Amino acid sequence: MNLTVKALIRKFISYLAIYTLLIISFMLFVTVSGYYLFIFDWPDDVPRIAMHGFLCAGLNALAIGIYVVAEKWKERS
Repeated sequence: MNLTVKALIRKFISYLAIYTLLIISFMLFVTVSGYYLFIFDWPDDVPRIAMHGFLCAGLNALAIGIYVVAEKWKERS
């Protein structure tokens, strides 16, 4: 394989990984937000509400973090 084909394959794999991360980030954000807003039955006691609130915030922060990493990777490549 010559250099241009290797570079093309490397760029294709890079873009595939970037857009896969973007899709995973979007799906995680929408799934977590939708579940906690529309489906989840919030409990009455405060510790469980706090636990689920932190879990919701943490998972949404994870989704945003994955998105930021993918965008920075996209800018670099």
